[in-house]
Amino acid sequence: MKKEKSSQTKMKFKIPAMAVLTTSVLLSNFTAAILAFAAETGTIVVSGEHTELSHITAIVAKAEQMRNMDDLIHARQDVNEMLESPQKVTFQNRLRSVERLLLNGVPLDDAKFYVSLVEQCLCIDVFKVAQAYVSELKDGPDKEALGVRLEAVQYKVEHKSEDTALASAAATVDQAEKVGNEEIVNYAKYLVQSLPNGDIKTNLLNRLEALQSRLNATLAIAQSAVSKAESTHLKEDFTTADTLVKALPGSSDKQLLLDRLSFLQLQLVDSNIGDSATDSPESITQATQAVSYAESVRTTAAYNAALNLVN
Repeated sequence: MKKEKSSQTKMKFKIPAMAVLTTSVLLSNFTAAILAFAAETGTIVVSGEHTELSHITAIVAKAEQMRNMDDLIHARQDVNEMLESPQKVTFQNRLRSVERLLLNGVPLDDAKFYVSLVEQCLCIDVFKVAQAYVSELKDGPDKEALGVRLEAVQYKVEHKSEDTALASAAATVDQAEKVGNEEIVNYAKYLVQSLPNGDIKTNLLNRLEALQSRLNATLAIAQSAVSKAESTHLKEDFTTADTLVKALPGSSDKQLLLDRLSFLQLQLVDSNIGDSATDSPESITQATQAVSYAESVRTTAAYNAALNLVN
C-alpha cells in the first residue's frame, strides 16, 4: 500500500543532497548481504506486523527502475520500518546505490553489486536493474566483464519463473488427485492451463482429465443412490445413499446431495422408518430441525413434514 506523502516528507526532499550520504558501503559487505538475501524466503516483520516480502521487494525495485527521489524516499520509509534482519541490510544497500546514482551517475561498485545480486537471487526485476547499470558504465574491460556475466545468468533468470510455475502446477495436481476437492481441482486446472505448451503440460492435463472422470463416476453413483432412496423411502436405501454421499470429496454437487438427504431424512422419520419416539430427545431434535428447514426452504412438502413431527 503506497503511503501518503506528509508535509514532513516534503521537507526531507529539500535536504541538501550531500546530507543524504551518511555512510559508505564496502563491496565485501555487499557480498554478505547478497548471500543472506538469497537464503531468506517467506515473510518479514515490519513494525510488529507480518508483511509479504514481495511488497518490500516491489517498492525497492520501483525505486531502482524509476530513479527519482520521490520513489527513493517512499522505499526508504518502508525499509526503515523493518526490524533488523539480513533483508533490511540488503534493501538499504540497494537504496544507497540509487542515491549514488542520482547524485553521481553509475559507480562501478554498484554495477558489480547488482550483477552479483542477480547471480544469487535470479530475480527478473534485479536483472533489469543490473542491465541498466552495466549499460550506463563507461566502455572498458569492467563493463565488458559484467556484460558477459549477465549474459551467462540471463537464461536462468528467464526460466526461473517458468520452472517455478511447472513445479507449482505439478504439486497442485498431486494434491488434487489425493483429496479430489472441487476447489483444489479447479485451481490445478487453472495452473496447468497457464503453462506453456509441451509434454509436461500435456501429461498434467491427461492426469486431470482422468481424475475428473473418476470424480464424475463416483458422483453419478451417489446421485443414483440418492434418487433411489427418494423413490423407495426405505431405510436401507437411505443409509446406502448417505454413506456414498459422505464419502464424496468436497464440492457444490456434494452439498446439494446432502441437502436432499436431510430433507429425505425428515420424511423417513415422519413415516416411522427412522427414530420417531414422540417424546424422546431425538424426536424433539428432529422436529426442531424440521421446523427450521421448513422456515428456510418454505415449501409445502417441508411444511407438512415438520407439522407431522410436531403433532
